[in-house]
Order: sequence, then structure tokens, then C-alpha cells
Amino acid sequence: MATGAMVMALAPNYPVLFAARVLMGLGAALATPMILALGSTLVEPHLQGRAIATVMMGITVASVVSVPASTWAAAHIGPRWLFASIGFATVIAVVLIAFFVRNRSPGVRVKLAQFVDLVRRPANISGLSVVFCSAAGSFVTYTMITPILRDRYSAGPHLISFALLVYGIAGIGGNLIVGRAATSFSAERLLAMGMTVLAVVFAALLILPISIMAMLVALTIWPAMVAIIWPSQQRRMVELEPQFRAIALALNSTFFFFGVAAGSFFGGVSYSLFGYSSLLIFSILLTCIGLVALRYSKRAKALQTMKDEVLPAGISRLYAGPASLALAFILIGIRTGYAQSAPTPTPTTKILAIGTINPGVDLAKANAILPAEAKATVNLYLEGKIDQWYSLQDRKGVAFILNVTNPAVAREMLEKLPLGQAHIMRFDLIPLGPLNPLRKLPGMSAQSQ
Repeated sequence: MATGAMVMALAPNYPVLFAARVLMGLGAALATPMILALGSTLVEPHLQGRAIATVMMGITVASVVSVPASTWAAAHIGPRWLFASIGFATVIAVVLIAFFVRNRSPGVRVKLAQFVDLVRRPANISGLSVVFCSAAGSFVTYTMITPILRDRYSAGPHLISFALLVYGIAGIGGNLIVGRAATSFSAERLLAMGMTVLAVVFAALLILPISIMAMLVALTIWPAMVAIIWPSQQRRMVELEPQFRAIALALNSTFFFFGVAAGSFFGGVSYSLFGYSSLLIFSILLTCIGLVALRYSKRAKALQTMKDEVLPAGISRLYAGPASLALAFILIGIRTGYAQSAPTPTPTTKILAIGTINPGVDLAKANAILPAEAKATVNLYLEGKIDQWYSLQDRKGVAFILNVTNPAVAREMLEKLPLGQAHIMRFDLIPLGPLNPLRKLPGMSAQSQ
């Protein structure tokens, strides 16, 4: 980033300027996800969520200060000195990180095959399309916001700086809103709400008469919705692939920057060829496509969950006898015609919780938390919430038989364990109930008691 900024300050022509801008973009694309990941590793496990939120807040506050400030500086000292200042500030940031950030961990190697496998899953690729479309939809118009304010709304440098300041402050408000709303609403609901409101804002700018007040209102709502969409999308990708949390976040960042690049490119081309209205039309279309992708991703995930609701191979040995008996009764029911009717539902009496270590986790870090994990697990056993517990034979992990009937309650309880709070272990939950095929025995009632 620093090199790109310095080259932009000294660029003798447009091709060099363009190449330097690409170099700056590559630096930002590398730095942003690394900063988010680094922020979560510098604190205790139970503070990781707050650390990521703090980093996001820092990025937002920086945009509040830097975007209008850079607009003002470009008008008063010229763009070359502006880019030189950006390069100098980046160098200072590098020096501060080198001296004050003590994390020297080498990181975790990720295989390309893991990326390919995750992207190929329908729920994931459509989920990643959400962030691509929402980012592209916003940046199609936002990339040209300064010439739009200048040419369309006759705004001078001071008014443009004020408008961008309003945009940044509204983004901070959106961060505060999503922090509170995340405890009450699902990621899907927040995403759907944010993108729907964005589409309405773009449509209003397209339809309403030209008014600087209308644009200022739009610049208040617009960034607030973007600030809700971005962390909600991160949260949803983690929920889609909790066992590959780091990879999911990396892919999400990749598609976000692809969306920014695509939106910026088409925004510049469309504005020069077709004018202001074309930007808003593209923003509406891309945002609506994102909403369709979100709906498809949600359905694909539901279908995948239905397919995955089976016992893992490592646990099947614990229930080999009962499972074989159940299969036998099912086959008998099919042979004798009993299976032609819909099976009578049985109540959930237990929940099988299978906990496995997330890929790429530092085992030394996990081992350091194990004493606290064991103590918390014993407390759950003594409280009667865990009936039985086992170790997995084919991998690192545990299996609990829980005296809980509500999967949501069970998940909340397990996520409060130390390894869950540290995002080191995840649980797959399987509701259990009485062996339903036993109802097919001669003389047994077919209805639930």
C-alpha cells in the first residue's frame, strides 16, 4: 500500500497511475482480512468477538475521518501530496505494528482443495454471491459519488466533504445497530432487511427529483445498511461452515473485494457512457440478485442439513446394536406393508452432541483450555444436563448424551463451554427419541402415548 501510494504521488502518466492504484488495492485486500484475524488472536478467547468488533469500528472511524479529509486535502494541496501523505502514514502504521504487536505465530497452512470443496457447495457459493452482489451494488454508485455530487447536485468541495462525513458517521451508527440486533435477529433476516432497504434507497434516488437533501438522507441510510450487511454476512458464513471458520471468512473477504472491484469498474464505465441513472439501475439489479442468492443459499443449506442428519462413522459403533435392530424393524415393516403409512412422530427425549476440533486449530491452545473445559463439563454432568459422555475413536472429539430436548437450548449450553467460546470445538446435534419401528410389532398401538 505504501509503495503504491508513493508511486501514485510520482506517476508521470495515467498507465503508471492505474498500475499503482492496483498495487494499493492488492495491499488493502491482503491487509484487511489479516488485520481482522490478527485482532482475534491478540486477546483471550472470550474477548475475540469484541476484538473483531473493535477492529471493524476502527476501520469505520478511519473512513469517517479519511474520506472527507482526503477530499478536502486533494482540493487544497493537490492529489500528489495527498497520495504522498497516505504512503507516509502507511509506513508509520507498519513501524507501529512491528514494535507493538507481539504476535509472531506462523499461521495455519490451508490446502487449495479445502477452498475448492467449500466453494463448490451450493449453500456456500450462493452465500458468497450475496456479499459479491451487495458490494458490487453499492460500489457501482459509491465509486462515482464525488462526481455525482459535483455534477448532478452542484456541490462544492466543502459540501462534498460534509456529505462524505455524514456517510461515515452513519456507518458508525450501523455498526452500533448491528451489534445490538445480532442478539435478537438471525443473520439471514438482517441481510434481507439491509439489502431490501438499500434497493429502496437506490430506487428513491432514481425516481425522486434532484435534491441535495434527498441525497443527504440517502447517504445517511445507505452506509447504515452496508454496516449491517457486512458483519451479518461474516456471521452467516461462519454459521454455514463453523468447522472451517477461517477459510469461510477468507473466502468472504475475497468475494467482497471482487465485488468492490467489479462494482467500481462498471460504475466508472457506466457513468461515462450512460450517465447517473444507469448507476442506480445497476445498483438495484445487483442488490436484488443478492437477495435471490440469499434465499437460494438458505434453502440449499436447509437441504444439506437434512442430508447430513445421520450419525458420523466414529459414533456408529456406540449404537451398532440398536441401529441394526431399527433397520431390521423398518425392513420388516416394508415387507409386511406397515411402512406404507406415514411414520408416527416420536418425542425427543435426548440429544446426541458430537463435538469435534475445528480444522487448523492450534492444539497447544486447545490443551491449555482443557482443564477449564473438563471442569465445566463435570459441572454440567453434576447438574444432570449430561447423561453420558464418550471419546471419539477415529478423531479428536467427544460425544455427549444430553438430558435436553430442545436443540437450541443444547447448542446455547455447549457454546458456553470454554472450547466453544474460543471457537476451537463445534458440536453437531442429533435429536433422539424412542425407537419408532417398535410400534409396528403386533399388538402395539400405532399412536404416541
